[in-house]
Amino acid sequence: MVRTLKNAVSAGQVAHAYLFSGERGIGKTSAARILARAVNCLKPQAGEPCNVCENCLTILANRTLDIIEIDGASNRGIDHIRQLREEVSFVPSDLRMKVYIIDEVHMLTNEAFNALLKTLEEPPSHSMFVFATTEAHKVPRTILSRCQVFDFRRIDAAAIALHLQKVAESLELDITRDATQLIAQRANGGMRDALVMLEQVASYAGEQISADTVLDMLGLADTAVHEAFLETVQQGDQATLVALIDELVDRGKDLEVFLSDVVNLLRARLRIPSAHSREEIRLSQGLLEIKADMFRSLDRRIRFEIGVLALMESLQTQRSEPKERAAGGRSEPKGSADRGKPQSPTPSSVQSPTAPPVRRKVRVALPVSERRRSGAESAPSPMGGSWISMLMLFAVFGAIFYFMLIRPQRKRQTKMNELIAGLKRGDLVVTAGGIYGEVDSIGDNTAVLILEDGAKLKMAKASIVQKREK
Repeated sequence: MVRTLKNAVSAGQVAHAYLFSGERGIGKTSAARILARAVNCLKPQAGEPCNVCENCLTILANRTLDIIEIDGASNRGIDHIRQLREEVSFVPSDLRMKVYIIDEVHMLTNEAFNALLKTLEEPPSHSMFVFATTEAHKVPRTILSRCQVFDFRRIDAAAIALHLQKVAESLELDITRDATQLIAQRANGGMRDALVMLEQVASYAGEQISADTVLDMLGLADTAVHEAFLETVQQGDQATLVALIDELVDRGKDLEVFLSDVVNLLRARLRIPSAHSREEIRLSQGLLEIKADMFRSLDRRIRFEIGVLALMESLQTQRSEPKERAAGGRSEPKGSADRGKPQSPTPSSVQSPTAPPVRRKVRVALPVSERRRSGAESAPSPMGGSWISMLMLFAVFGAIFYFMLIRPQRKRQTKMNELIAGLKRGDLVVTAGGIYGEVDSIGDNTAVLILEDGAKLKMAKASIVQKREK
């Protein structure tokens, strides 16, 4: 992205409209301001502004009227865009190009976007638009197709830590490398959040800032606490786990942030395959479910404790199941030793030669046609009864719909037609809007009414809803 913009400025082929999209606090508006200085710089250096020429100093001092920054959230109506369209045709007063920077452009209304289309399609040669948004999917495609779109990525934590170190040196703050790295990790790729946290830490600790100071101010726990928590859960020590949670709460730590840090620690472990990877995956899934439930829970501490204890119990159960299967596979089931031996006939199975023969009932299977004729089996109906019940249900709903909606509407329409057909001059009528008047003349589809103040009003005959007696 930076290379593209530098080459465009160096070659003098800057587009008339750009759209910068990405997360909050990653430099979209700052990049738009730098681009505005670059296109107006008198001595650009490799596509970047020199910051020493007259135009650059004027822009940096905010003394020009040709760099217009607009907040799309508060100036989102069509009237603001109409005013912009009127002003964009005027040439710049003291710079080369007039640059419009519209922040949070996705907040504009559809009417405002439509009013902006023509200007973006055929802009004046002396003007340029730079849009910034955190939700590019809300910008209409008709706008996107007229802009060069650049997606900003999150800033690397190492780059944020390096910049924080430079800012701290300029402010004469003594901050450790661990503290800057911790702030950079908590910023989650946003430079603005990192600078805000640095300012907050400086107000909290003064000129000496360490990693422990950052942890106390942000309500975070040390990595050793995360390791101890995971070890306690994996060992199944409930008493130690409850004591650890009590200590976190007493020290004012945010349990949701603590869970996020533990999951990130597990994620770092899973990058290296090990024998415990499967268990760590199940543990990560369980902790993420607990975190999602805590967001909707009224008592987050209780939900955290119960959820972690239940997760611990499930891990212990999953560990014991393979051992039980192995122990059950080694034990020989009862009667397996006699399975291969021939079975001798029992006395009850041997018939005595003097005993009378045993009569056994033999059941002969008849053909299907014979069973149906004999009544033993009834022939299945070619059509089930379900379609009959569905038909009856549709008939009932149809009747209800007709008698409750269609029939009353037809009656009202018939009554209105009779009313309109019987209108004559001099009748006192009331319209659907509550206007009361006397019929003066009647046309094919219209009627002229004389109102109470003597004024005449021409209206459609279908708007007359009631006729009154004089």
